[in-house]
This record gives sequence, structure tokens and C-alpha cells, in this order.
Amino acid sequence: MRFWLSIWMLCWVLPAAAAWEEVDETQTAVVYIDREKIYTEGANPKVLQLIDMKKKNKLGAQSRRLLVEYECKLKKRRTLAFSSFSEPMAEGQVVFRNSVSGNWYPIQADSVAEAVFKIVCHK
Repeated sequence: MRFWLSIWMLCWVLPAAAAWEEVDETQTAVVYIDREKIYTEGANPKVLQLIDMKKKNKLGAQSRRLLVEYECKLKKRRTLAFSSFSEPMAEGQVVFRNSVSGNWYPIQADSVAEAVFKIVCHK
């Protein structure tokens, strides 16, 4: 786990102009991944995701960058760490940061999570 947190921290010093590829769009946000940041070492692949919200939330955040782990065989996902930013595309001030791994959640059909899952798990 320390290895992934080290990679995650390294991502903070990299330029924000990552190779973000749009995966899906909802009424409230656009979701991107960086295919160059899909980590396949270990049992479960991990990917950097960016959620660009169309409006700022109550905390003043307009985007969120996440490190998400996928369990391909069981079709589950969990967030390992994330940061919220005051501007679109992970720009501006960091509003909130969390590096505590979340719970595993099943991936629902026809969801944004499923669109990312299909790319990360090659389905």
C-alpha cells in the first residue's frame, strides 16, 4: 500500500496537464481517466480519474482527482485517495484531501463506474 501512496503523492508534483481522456458525462460532471496512469502491478489495477463538476460544491470545489482500485473478477471498485480542487481540471487550491482507502462498492450496470471499469479491466 505504501508503494501506491508514493505514486499518488508523486502525481501531485506532476503537471496538471495530464493526458486526460473523457470517459463519460452526466448532468453534473464530466469524468476523465489518464490511460498512462493505469497501474497494473499487484492483484488489482488502479487508475487516476478526474471528475470535473459543472458547478462548485458547498466546499468550493469544482473538480476532484482520485486514485481508484478495481477488482476485475468481482466487478468492484474503491477509492484509495482523492483531492478536491477549487477550479476545473484539478487546478487551483486544494480544498480537501483524503488518503484513507474507502469501502468496496459493486459496479452498477450503465454507470460511469462501469465505463471506467471496462477500460481498466479490458472488458
